[in-house]
Amino acid sequence: MLNRLKKIEPRKIVIAFLVVYFIIFSLAVSLKHLSMQTALFDFSLEEQVIRKTSEGNLFASGVEVNNYLGDHFSPLPIVLSAALYKVLPSDFTILLIQPLLAVIGLWYSYKLTVHFKIRTRFAILFTILMGLVPGIQCAVIFDYHPIFFAFPILLAAIYYDKKGKLLLSFALFFLACFVKEDVGLFVAGYGILQMLEKKKVGVLLTIIGLGITYITMFYLILGIRGEESDSLLRYAQFGSNGVEIAKNIIFNPIHTIRYLATFHTIEYLLILFIPFLFIPILRIKELIFIFLPPFAINIFAGTFSNQIDGRHHYDVVISVALGYMLILGFQKLQDSKKIKEVYFKVLTILFIGIIVLLPFWKLVIDMSRITSNNLNDYFELGKIIDQNFKKDSVIGASNLAGAHLSSLDSFYLVYPEGWIVNKVANFDYILFYRKEFRNNDESTTLAKYANYNIIYESPSYILLKAK
Repeated sequence: MLNRLKKIEPRKIVIAFLVVYFIIFSLAVSLKHLSMQTALFDFSLEEQVIRKTSEGNLFASGVEVNNYLGDHFSPLPIVLSAALYKVLPSDFTILLIQPLLAVIGLWYSYKLTVHFKIRTRFAILFTILMGLVPGIQCAVIFDYHPIFFAFPILLAAIYYDKKGKLLLSFALFFLACFVKEDVGLFVAGYGILQMLEKKKVGVLLTIIGLGITYITMFYLILGIRGEESDSLLRYAQFGSNGVEIAKNIIFNPIHTIRYLATFHTIEYLLILFIPFLFIPILRIKELIFIFLPPFAINIFAGTFSNQIDGRHHYDVVISVALGYMLILGFQKLQDSKKIKEVYFKVLTILFIGIIVLLPFWKLVIDMSRITSNNLNDYFELGKIIDQNFKKDSVIGASNLAGAHLSSLDSFYLVYPEGWIVNKVANFDYILFYRKEFRNNDESTTLAKYANYNIIYESPSYILLKAK
């Protein structure tokens, strides 16, 4: 058996893995949606923008801001997703985008291992590992987020840079800056690495990366939104606006060090580095210039713990950095004459063990929550929407129920409370998914809507209509 496997071309093994990966994760995200595990924040919020853009109303939103670019600067993912949605208008079209992007990114990750002449078995293992590390695995199956477009684009840009195709690489890095406002920090950091390699294009890349990030974060989003981005509230302990936050982090080192010297920082670093067996730390330059900037974006968001728990979509760019650093660090190990062969055998066993365990971080847990009752809730919700709501109805909804309202023009979050201040006070209908209520607060929540009548009630849903 082993001899037969050794005869199989490595590229074919990787392609087979990518096919299986796409099938498994496509099924996973679809089943999650069917079993009420997607949410208004952020699935239907994003799908509404994509749908309206596909209809010609570019970046039109409604849940938080009127123009999506006033929330996040992600024109490239929205336009590309809208083009696909125009051809295949469905919730599931949006859900399958991230598994597809993951497969493309993993292919370029594999091509990088080949370029750097990584040993065959490790090239295959690293490709599989990249698809399962928390930063990628969790992002693939967590709703839809434009930031995931950075995964294949950045890896492809790095690959073509290493192959000497600098113009194509530059174009991809430039496009990456239009995935999300902070991706430019990675691009600028990589530009500095290029300058250290005496590549003149690095100067331009650094200026463009920093420039786009600075303009979009501190001016464009503010101008479109009409106020500071709510994302900046996560950094309130460092200041009240973007410029003040950046200055205090950089020029008040004692406060910054005290903030970082916590168990949460150590925990987050372990979540990021353990799957890579800490090999990326061998690459100090990359650690400074392409890991630290996106890491700082997350670690300083102290009032928003989701950003450092390794279970959401916030670690995509960090994972690109770590995956690239893993390849470079391993190349350094395999080229060293001091490292004995037994060390690589141990590494093989350890990486296989990590790969076996990683699906239990998110994928297996989410799949274990799928029940026939939840599937029935999905179909019941479809009937409620079809029988009661019109396209122009103004709907308030709980988070999980709201995931399925993206075909409507006006829907807002009403539960859990405190996440967002609604722009409207009066709704035509309010829809609650009873399984979302916590701490027996169903009755207290309903009491706040005394000017609404209950027109539909079941074990899973309560639908209110304005009197």
